[in-house]
Amino acid sequence: MSSTRRFDRRSLLTAASAGSVSLLLGCKAQGEPLPKLTQVSNFSLVDQTGKPFTQASLEGTVWITAFLFTRCPTVCPRIMKLLVQMQNTVKNKDIPAKFLCFSVDPEFDTPQVLTAFGQRYGADFSRWVFLTGDSSTIQTTVTEGFKVGLEGNIDESKDHLGITHGSHLVLLDRARFVRGYYRSSDEPKTREMLLDAARLAEGEA
Repeated sequence: MSSTRRFDRRSLLTAASAGSVSLLLGCKAQGEPLPKLTQVSNFSLVDQTGKPFTQASLEGTVWITAFLFTRCPTVCPRIMKLLVQMQNTVKNKDIPAKFLCFSVDPEFDTPQVLTAFGQRYGADFSRWVFLTGDSSTIQTTVTEGFKVGLEGNIDESKDHLGITHGSHLVLLDRARFVRGYYRSSDEPKTREMLLDAARLAEGEA
């Protein structure tokens, strides 16, 4: 491991508040391997540029993954703001991880809509992929591949537009294995996710 990477991990810990450090320095941070919870199966979707993106596209990269939709009026704006903050940390600390967002409203969220959405929040597209495509493929990939909840159809009469989906962030390793689920509303957990992503990228987990 390079001295630069060692410094980045120490500085990431230092950035955490004193009350959170004990949470970040649990058994996983002391060397216990992250569990391999499930492996994402085959799928075929398109990214925000309209290019094909399959399960093979995931391989070789550590991914911080979220599930959202662009016209979501509830939790999704908060998740996007959090992801952009994490994006800045990943960039500043030189953590070789990328961000992956599955649209759970693919009929509305075309590649063009997703591009505009990412630009609005400040997504760095060199580190970020938004996916859309066939709704049944999205459903199967989210619920069976990532084991994340997703149900409902668009209903503009409802506060959440009729779609309910998991708000956890999911950490994916270079071989498409899910290595952790992290509550997006829990700041210590999102810091822990960044540490775990760094460990995976360095081959330590």
